[in-house]
Amino acid sequence: MSWWSNAATEPKRKNKFYVSMGTGGKLYSVSTVSKPAVTIESKEYQMINHFYKYPGIPKWENISIKT
Repeated sequence: MSWWSNAATEPKRKNKFYVSMGTGGKLYSVSTVSKPAVTIESKEYQMINHFYKYPGIPKWENISIKT
């Protein structure tokens, strides 16, 4: 069976898309979603005359969903 004969199929649109959550729930008619972003702060360690920079604990930023 091809996609054009299936009545449940909708074409992909630029301004609307589906968002599915991890538990299987779907949100319909979503217009914008911000991508998840992570920020990693830099830590510094001093040993005599040397400074060592290493990554700290990562922190996930919130996402926003607009319908």
